[in-house]
Amino acid sequence: MLQNQKSEIWMIVLFIVIFLGAVSGGIYCYNENMKLTAVKGQKELELISRQNRIRELPRLEKKILELQAEESRLATYLPTKEKQAELVLQLQEMAEQSGITIKSCRTQNDPKPLPKLAGYQAFQWELKIAGNYQGLVDFLKLIPAGKRCVMVSDLNVATATESELKKSPITADLNLDLVSLSTQTQGKVAE
Repeated sequence: MLQNQKSEIWMIVLFIVIFLGAVSGGIYCYNENMKLTAVKGQKELELISRQNRIRELPRLEKKILELQAEESRLATYLPTKEKQAELVLQLQEMAEQSGITIKSCRTQNDPKPLPKLAGYQAFQWELKIAGNYQGLVDFLKLIPAGKRCVMVSDLNVATATESELKKSPITADLNLDLVSLSTQTQGKVAE
């Protein structure tokens, strides 16, 4: 009998140990399952986010093409320091068409804000030109028709008598403002 009771106690203890092991294993599996479910949920959200980004790619590529087209359209109006050489060539062509000579051409290193046009800035150019009066007028008429947005900000013509104007070439100092859109402004330059 004592033996029988010991066997029963051992069976009960063994059953309790097995039961506690099963409960502990169940709790452990449940916690691991919850961790995996959280990780799975996070990965699903990342996947959805990436799928949405992939769906956006065609629209973004189209937007990039539009912006590149806009940039190249505005490049005519927003010259870099290097592209200003084109302006010099253009001014030279205008001078030849007008029958005047450009004696010197200098520019400032940095653009300055334009007081007359808020949000715009300009590279200032100083030209010294020589030619007859009609050539100077023709040159001034050609400037607004050029590829770049250029304004005459100052003009000084050497004084001469009427007879001197007919005989010899006049000289003039001309300040030009090569206008460009300020980087602080979000607007567009009108064509």
